[in-house]
Amino acid sequence: MVARAALIAALLAAPAGAEGRVGALSGALFPSDGSCYLRQYSAAHLAAHPAQRVTQIAVGPWGPEWGNRRDLVLTVAVYLKGDADRYSGAAWCRDAGPDLRCRMEGDAGSFALEAATGGALRMTLTGDGIGFEGARDFVTLSARTGDDRVFLIPPVPADACP
Repeated sequence: MVARAALIAALLAAPAGAEGRVGALSGALFPSDGSCYLRQYSAAHLAAHPAQRVTQIAVGPWGPEWGNRRDLVLTVAVYLKGDADRYSGAAWCRDAGPDLRCRMEGDAGSFALEAATGGALRMTLTGDGIGFEGARDFVTLSARTGDDRVFLIPPVPADACP
C-alpha cells in the first residue's frame, strides 16, 4: 500500500500537460491509456516448458495518468502456476534506441520492451529479473534461470486485461 501511495504521489507531481511521451517507440507501443498486452499460456505450452512459472502476463499503462514527459508508467501483472493470487507492480520506462528500458518500482528489477511480429510486445527480463507484490507475499522472476525470462505478449482490447 505504501508503494502505491508513492507511485500516486509521483504521478501527481508530473508537470501540467504531462500527457506526452519521451519518444516514438513508447508512443507506438502504448498509444493510449487503453493499450494492453496479455498472454495466457495454454496447458500444452506449460507442459512443454516445465520450468515456466507464469501462466498469464499482462502489461499496460498504469491508468489515466499513465505518462509524463520523461517516463511511461506501466502496470505489469502475472499469475503463477498453482497460485490464484495476482502479482503486480509498476514500472517506469524510457525509450532507449530500439527498445524501452523499464525499472520496476521499489528497485524490484528491470526489463526491456520491444515491438515483435504481429503487433506483439517482446518483454526481456534484465539484470537479476523482476519482483512483484501479491495479496499475501512477494515473488521474483529470474532473468538468469528458468523459462520466465522472455515473453511474447499479443495486444488485446483494454477490457481484456486484468
